[in-house]
Amino acid sequence: MHPSPPHAGLGIDFGTSHTVAMLRRADGRVEPLLFDSSPLLPSAVFAPPDGALLVGRDALDSARRDPSRFEPNPKRRIDDGTVLLGERELPVGDLFAAVLGRVRREYADVTGRPPGSVSLTYPAAWGPARRLVLSDAARQAGFGAPRLVPEPVAAATYFVERLEREVPVGSAVVVHDFGGGTFDASVVRRTPGGFEVLAVDGLDDLGGVDIDEAIVAHLRRRVGDPERWARLLAPNTPAEFRHRRTFAEDVRLAKERLSRQTTADLFLPVFDTDVHLTRDELEEITAPMLARAVRVVQAVIRVSGMPRGALAGVFLVGGSSRMPLVATMLHRELGTPPTVIDQIEQVVAHGALLDTGAARPVSAPPVSMSPVSPPGWPAMAAPVSPATLPMPEPPTVPVSGPPQPVYRPVPPPAPAWQAVAPAGEAWRDAPPPTHVKRRSATLARTLPAAMTVVTLLIVAGWVYFINNGLPGSGDLLGDNPDPTASYTGHTWLVDHMAVTELNGRPVVVSGAKDKWIQVWDAETGAELTSFDEHDELIEGVAVGEGKKGPVVVSYGLVDSDLFVWNPADGEMIRKISTTDSIGSPSYIATAELDGEPVVVGASGGTNADGEPESDIGVWNLGDGRLVADWTVPINVGDMSTGVVGGKPVVVIGGLDAEDRTRVDVRNMSSGKNVTTVKPKAGGDRHEDFSDVHVGIGTGEQPTVVTVNSNQTPELWNASTGARLGQYDGHSDAVGLLDVVQWGDKTVVVSAGSDDVLRVWDTTGETLAEYDLGDEFGLQQLAVGVAGGRLVVAASVFTDNKVLTWLTPAQG
Repeated sequence: MHPSPPHAGLGIDFGTSHTVAMLRRADGRVEPLLFDSSPLLPSAVFAPPDGALLVGRDALDSARRDPSRFEPNPKRRIDDGTVLLGERELPVGDLFAAVLGRVRREYADVTGRPPGSVSLTYPAAWGPARRLVLSDAARQAGFGAPRLVPEPVAAATYFVERLEREVPVGSAVVVHDFGGGTFDASVVRRTPGGFEVLAVDGLDDLGGVDIDEAIVAHLRRRVGDPERWARLLAPNTPAEFRHRRTFAEDVRLAKERLSRQTTADLFLPVFDTDVHLTRDELEEITAPMLARAVRVVQAVIRVSGMPRGALAGVFLVGGSSRMPLVATMLHRELGTPPTVIDQIEQVVAHGALLDTGAARPVSAPPVSMSPVSPPGWPAMAAPVSPATLPMPEPPTVPVSGPPQPVYRPVPPPAPAWQAVAPAGEAWRDAPPPTHVKRRSATLARTLPAAMTVVTLLIVAGWVYFINNGLPGSGDLLGDNPDPTASYTGHTWLVDHMAVTELNGRPVVVSGAKDKWIQVWDAETGAELTSFDEHDELIEGVAVGEGKKGPVVVSYGLVDSDLFVWNPADGEMIRKISTTDSIGSPSYIATAELDGEPVVVGASGGTNADGEPESDIGVWNLGDGRLVADWTVPINVGDMSTGVVGGKPVVVIGGLDAEDRTRVDVRNMSSGKNVTTVKPKAGGDRHEDFSDVHVGIGTGEQPTVVTVNSNQTPELWNASTGARLGQYDGHSDAVGLLDVVQWGDKTVVVSAGSDDVLRVWDTTGETLAEYDLGDEFGLQQLAVGVAGGRLVVAASVFTDNKVLTWLTPAQG
């Protein structure tokens, strides 16, 4: 990439809370446009009864007179179409145009001429419909046809061109954009022509304003008097509105001061008193919130497919990234010191001026939370400009070569069990409930990624003894057997699999990052059918058996619908919406409640006080009714369903408010806690783990299995929490694990960073071992039973391949 020759131009970062514009003069000098003596223009809009819309500080000043006419964050309303401000119903584009129009007027006042070259940034996850709203608003504001530049591309360009950071072609950087209203994380790769976005994800409910709200919640706990707090936070008089605005500004300034110093004082207007806030308090308040952002960063790195060694840096942008704890947590988790500058709010707008990519076509397909296609996709006949950022439709012909090399993480497993997925009335004779797990790349729904993985499973069968030494190897599959079959029909990484039986044959259902789900014969590798209704990365696949045959339940990265479909022909049976209860699910599990098939969904995160809390919903799969909902004080890392004491239960594992691993067994109908297990490893706490994985067998006495920070699977009595023993068959970190009931045996398949699969049972006996050898990068495991035969499936990075091993039927 070479800097463009100096010419007059304007770069605009239209943000959720503030808008920043950088002016480049004809001699090449770059400076920020000032709005009321500040480089930050509040993106707020106020609609008076008639006349032009007010923006910026004028809008903030007017809001205290009539809040119903005020919209503080128009960018968050991008999908609403229209916004009602007072009695005026206005297109969202008009609000955008009002803010951009203020930028245009300031530019003209400073330069004496209308703007020529204009670069306008947008979130990389925005699709064509959203980009059209933005570009139309820019034209409405008088900017003609601006160049649209993805925000992370602009940021990366700034760090390379302005700060001269070394980013070789082919390597990638992480852009951590923590703004006033939202958080976005992206991985962008350097190309000969600029940068291209490989993966992007974000949190719409995490930004500087959310940090401010957490501070206020903390102060409310410290300083009592609910009546005064009501007057301050829910004002009714002009004086009270002024107090609230003053207080909000003071909170924001105190937060910023704590980025530079260790203490800050702020005034509580209605209380007429000062309060003292320390950096330690702020970090304690915000650590759970920032941990969510770190998990998103870890997820996009993994989804991007870039080798760990190819990451050339971590760049911080957005005003909220100034908090010292942000850089500290990222450095600790990623091992790379982030780069941050003083004028952090100006990075994106300045980078938009420096970016030399072609204009971004508004009609281009979106990247929405999905990686750009890797080299070799047939649908990408021509080289992809880093400006275009397409997300191609799944190709219809095989890929001619393997994907770009990727590093070999220990990814948390998301095995799809032999789940009971209902199809109308085909549930009366269904087998015992099992479950499916989702490995989300949207970090509000995952726990911190790390090599220290805790995996929880609920398995059946009384464990009378677990060998604490290395178990003896059995011959269930023979000594290092070759796979029975392999399948290479996917064009990207396979993250989710399930095993079932179809027309008397063992089959695997596999979901991949290419948005397709394939159904294929586990014994021959022959493809049977496929399902292509998902618009995003596949995030969960489960299979179940009813009277009318097997069904599959699946969902994608941003879906709020569960798709139930027939694996025999790929036809949709029904959708079940989770929007009005938990939103997009993080995890699902199927079960039976009161004789009816149900699906249980969990959406993890934190509550308004920043404490871990997950929403649990239970729906009738026959008619989609919500039959139960409750919350649990755990940031869920996985979930399963089963029966304890004759009652349906939900088993939830994750981190509690003390950052300890916690596993709750809860009544499915009421949410009442039956028992809690808090695993430990050699007396140490379980912390900073990737995901918690749970499953259930069919025995009378359920047992919890954990894979702890010592890489040793441990077993616990699910009723009493008593430790039963451990399995020492692995020599390295265990990051993948699945379980199934096979006759009278509860069989566990586990693997880790040594790429060795081990099959063992709950007596501690190793039944089989398999070294993947030349197959590069174990990605996922699944185990199931079909026709009395144990079927083990493993996906690898090499050619996006899935391998299977089948045993003889158990006699």
